[in-house]
This record gives sequence, C-alpha cells and structure tokens, in this order.
Amino acid sequence: MNTSVPEAPERVLTRVAALRDEAARLGVEGDVEAATDRISEAFELVDAHPEVEAHVVFASLLCQAAEVPLALDDPESAAALFRRAQTVAATTGYDALEGKALWGLSRCDQLRGHQERAVERAEGALRLMAASTAPDADLARAELQAYLESLKPRPWWRFW
Repeated sequence: MNTSVPEAPERVLTRVAALRDEAARLGVEGDVEAATDRISEAFELVDAHPEVEAHVVFASLLCQAAEVPLALDDPESAAALFRRAQTVAATTGYDALEGKALWGLSRCDQLRGHQERAVERAEGALRLMAASTAPDADLARAELQAYLESLKPRPWWRFW
C-alpha cells in the first residue's frame, strides 16, 4: 500500500521553476551538461505530474530546454521544443512567453538559413511582447529589437 502523500501542484511548479532557473544559470556559465541534467530532472517532475503541462511554468521550461540544442547547433530539436512551448503558452494566454517561443523559432530559422521566415517570426514575437509588463520586459524587447535589426539586410551604401 502506497502511503506517500502526492505533491501539491504548486510545490511541483515551484520546483520545476527552480530547476529551470538553475538550468538557465548553468547554461549562461557554459555548463551545458549540468543544465541538461536540471532540465531532465524538471521534465521527470512534469511526467510524474501531468496536470502541470498546461501551466506557464511548463512553457517556460520548454523554452529553456530548447536553448540547449540551439547552443549545440541543432535547430531542428530546438524548434520542436520552441513549437511546443508556443502552443502551451498560447493556451495560457501569456503573450510574452508565446513571443519568447516565437523568438526562439526565429533563431532556429536563422540557423537554417531561412532569413525571411526568421524576420517574420521575430516581428511576430515583438508584437506579442509589446504589451508585456513583466519586470524584464523592456530589456527583452530591446534585445529582440536588436536581434531583428541584425536580421534585416543593410542597404549597400551602408557598407562603404
């Protein structure tokens, strides 16, 4: 007889978010292996608690997980994760996170040499993120705008 008490979804979400944040920190530090371990641990929690799959924390975990294959020059695997993140974020109504997933898809398109699609997705991401009031929203929009500008071809006379 199993006498263990199931974890409350809030505790699971808190733990998944902590693992996601730790993976992000490790990724920035260049420790891809440790970041992957944290992401795997978070996915194991989600697998054990499927009720959290429709939550914004899961969508943000998917975005973070997509950064690993992107860093390893695997845009196909990254795109699959970003697409799933976009779908989950859209169901939660969290436009800024949907924009983040779209931005990730744009970066995948860029790596695959699909410049026009990359620009379209980056513009869509900027529209989605426009109304965000998150604490880091202004910084994210500025980074996205700079990224978008880097995608657009410069007129020939600006090379002189």
